[in-house]
Amino acid sequence: MLNQLKIKTKLLLLAGVPALALVALTVIGALRLNTGIQALHHAQDLAALVTALGEVVHELQKERGMSSGFLASRGAKFADRLPGQRAASDRAINALNAAFAVVDLKQTAPDYSQLLQAALRGLDRIAELRTRIDRFEIPPPESFQTYSALIAELLEVATRSSNELPEAQLARLANAKSTLLYLKERNGQERALLSGAFGAGQITAPNYEILLTLLSDQANFQRLTLAFATPEQRAALESALDHPSIKEVEQVERLVRERGPGAALDYEAERWFDQITTKIDRLRAVEERFSQDIAAAVTAEIQHARMSLIAFLGLTGLTLVVTFGLGVLIVRGILRQMGGEPAFAVEVAQTIAQGILDQEIQTRPGDTTSLLAAMKHMQHELRERIERERRLAAESRRIQNALDKASTQVMVVDAHGDILYMNAAMNRLMHDSEPDLRRDLPNFRAANLLGSPFAALQPPRASGQTALAELTAERIEEIRLGGRLFRRVLNPVFNDQGERLGSVIEWTDRTLEDQVETELGALVEAAVQGDFSGRLELTGKRGFFRHLSEGLNQLLAIVSSGLDDLAHVMNAIAQGDLTQDIQAEYAGTFGQLKSDTNATLTRLREVVGQILEASAAINSAAQELASGNLDLSARTESQASSLEQTASSMERFNTSVQRNAHNAQQANELASTANQRIQRSGETVRSVVGTMNAIQEASRRIADIIGVIDGIAFQTNILALNAAVEAARAGEQGRGFAVVAAEVRNLAQRSAQAAKEIKTLILDSMTKVEGGVKLAYQAGVEMDEVVAGFRQVAALIAEIADASLEQSSGIAQVTQSITQIDAMTQQNAALVEQAAAATESLQDQARELVQAVSIFKIESNQQVAR
Repeated sequence: MLNQLKIKTKLLLLAGVPALALVALTVIGALRLNTGIQALHHAQDLAALVTALGEVVHELQKERGMSSGFLASRGAKFADRLPGQRAASDRAINALNAAFAVVDLKQTAPDYSQLLQAALRGLDRIAELRTRIDRFEIPPPESFQTYSALIAELLEVATRSSNELPEAQLARLANAKSTLLYLKERNGQERALLSGAFGAGQITAPNYEILLTLLSDQANFQRLTLAFATPEQRAALESALDHPSIKEVEQVERLVRERGPGAALDYEAERWFDQITTKIDRLRAVEERFSQDIAAAVTAEIQHARMSLIAFLGLTGLTLVVTFGLGVLIVRGILRQMGGEPAFAVEVAQTIAQGILDQEIQTRPGDTTSLLAAMKHMQHELRERIERERRLAAESRRIQNALDKASTQVMVVDAHGDILYMNAAMNRLMHDSEPDLRRDLPNFRAANLLGSPFAALQPPRASGQTALAELTAERIEEIRLGGRLFRRVLNPVFNDQGERLGSVIEWTDRTLEDQVETELGALVEAAVQGDFSGRLELTGKRGFFRHLSEGLNQLLAIVSSGLDDLAHVMNAIAQGDLTQDIQAEYAGTFGQLKSDTNATLTRLREVVGQILEASAAINSAAQELASGNLDLSARTESQASSLEQTASSMERFNTSVQRNAHNAQQANELASTANQRIQRSGETVRSVVGTMNAIQEASRRIADIIGVIDGIAFQTNILALNAAVEAARAGEQGRGFAVVAAEVRNLAQRSAQAAKEIKTLILDSMTKVEGGVKLAYQAGVEMDEVVAGFRQVAALIAEIADASLEQSSGIAQVTQSITQIDAMTQQNAALVEQAAAATESLQDQARELVQAVSIFKIESNQQVAR
């Protein structure tokens, strides 16, 4: 149903629902404020009730005193004044009943209502009490106690009334009035007690103790009244007690205390009654002042509550009007910004999402800022971007594949110089190097590096190292720590405003590389001197350096073995032993050298054998010399032809070997160039890894900050809940504070919910960033493997180039030897021709030839016969 509505209708509904909620909140708030006003009206009724109750207490106190004097004097005193006082008491009781009729008992606590009704029922017993007094059927103490009990019930009602008031200030004023009523009551009891004593002419011991208690209570209630009263009320009370009649009352009290129980008291009872009544009347005037203050405070609270209600209704009404107006303006603005109905925009977006970029998008003339205008511009940009991306796709895939295989050790240092982050490769490097590093850095612990200063990784007495705070551009340096050689690439990191955020350091452990370079230099120097017995140490090496060392050791072993076999054969040839061949198996150039050397020996053995046969023929039959010379000449010519062919083949082979050596050199240069490019790609990937790690750390910090906000909201919620509980305990006095606590709690809950939603988004972003970090890190690892592979390829190509050069040199020497043999063969042919021309010297030369070849051994344990 909602999907069929237009966006304008939906937006108006979106604005209308909060407006309805605001109306509901307005109604609820108005009802609460009205309830508060009703409670204040109830408090006003209670204040009037307490005022009437105080009037009853005041009149009953006077009636109690006169009744005590009347009974003690057996009717001699107060007989004429008692009827008038009783009439005044009845008028006060009627006024109290009228005030009680106005009070709504449903709004009071049940125990307070019961207490009030019980006190009013007690007043019904006054008529019976008066009859007994008139008939002298009740002793003065019992009369005093009966009146005091009635007054005590009324005072308890007045005291409990303060708990029914909704405001703390009203309750304090009511407490001040209650303590003042108790102060008056103690003075009234004293009046009745001493009126009876003066009427009897003395005070009994029990009454004397009661008097002392009454005087002590008066002092206590006076202090309480001053404590609860406002400054103006305290001044009024102190002024009321500063009167000559009150000073006379104090003198009489001292007189009675000094004389003690049983002593004669000659003070007139009526005068005492009049003097202390003056004091009580002045306290009564203060009581009326307190009642007026309470009534004024209640009236002020009612006016304030009414003004709050009016302000609340006006503010919420204004808010509704503003909300509706803003809703209309926002709807119009959204429609103008969208450029049309969202359904059409959705259709256009779906078309673009499907890759259809040739659909025409109609916009209003001059519209360049709406959503449809932006989508039209996006369509145009996408067409051009897709074309560019197609061209870059292949290259991007190749670069991506290369980056996916890169790896390096990365450390991030913050602006304060403390180590902020190390990737897994860096952690492994530090843990593996810890035993060595502690030789120079005794306090070094790889597990404690995070958070420690970067300066702790500086070598002792280091010079030439750049302080990170002074670093403005990339710097490459090498340091030695604990016998290890490290290569460090330091790069500063700045934000868009040029502020320094920290530094990124790439570490490379070149210990093995440096060791291999040193060993390799010594090995090459020994090889230049002709010593091929040296070998690279394999202990402690791994990976590329172990493979390189093993390969070089194998190369040296092959070169040494090949040269040893060749030297052995050449030494045997020098000794005339042609039976020694190279038996070991070799590949490549050394295999060819073995074949050529063994072939040369075979040819030498054949030549020596032929000479041997020719010499034998010369020795056996001189007469066959001519025939033998002809045969020897033919064979010599054949041998010369073979040697010429061999020399030609060796020259072509030498040319091919030289061409291979040249090609190997070019391949070595190309491999070196490719290796440099791969290394630059690896540095780029390491930079990407560093950037991704920085983004991940920033996301963590944002998540931590959101967690702190969530914690604050939770604590605020707890505090608001505690405040609501305390307000509930306070009853009506805490209602207003309970409303505020509830609103604070709602705000805290909404803040916590918002913090949780933001934290969820941040955690999702962190998960995605962590995925990107892992991909970039994997790309770094694989790029390092590519770099290592290219280094191995470059090293092998360099070895091939060196071997090709050595092979070319050896072939040149063999070619030169064959050329020399060819020359010697040509000379032999000439000698044969000379022998044919001069047969007379042939036999002598044949003997010399036999002697010349007799040194050669062509078969095992056999030499050429002389």
